[in-house]
Amino acid sequence: MRMNTTYALVDPRNLQVKYVGCSSNPRARLSHHCTNKSSTTVSKWIAELKQQDMRPEMVELESGLNYEKGRESEHFWIQYFKFLGAVLLNVRAGGDRGVHVPWVPSTWVDYYKSRDKGSRKYFELVANSQPF
Repeated sequence: MRMNTTYALVDPRNLQVKYVGCSSNPRARLSHHCTNKSSTTVSKWIAELKQQDMRPEMVELESGLNYEKGRESEHFWIQYFKFLGAVLLNVRAGGDRGVHVPWVPSTWVDYYKSRDKGSRKYFELVANSQPF
């Protein structure tokens, strides 16, 4: 069984989180993001970075997740970063179906403290990447 990783793509110019995704092969997914020539907002952002000889930085938020937990994690991180004011380029809320996430930050923090690496990576990232 392939395990999934939830990741954030970060703008190297200002260290803001721009996209959250989940993949069983995150490095290959980053490569796909960087070579995709579609007209999505993510592709346009990456093309803008490439014109400046840059590419997004990938930060692993959580790993070792089965399919269902991966989708739940992706949805959670998208909603959490949006709650903090990040302007994400994600078109969807993440995951295959909506997952109820309480809108109380302390509840989120308590929940993710139990998910070991997730909270440490998140707090390390958010300290430098949020727009407020």
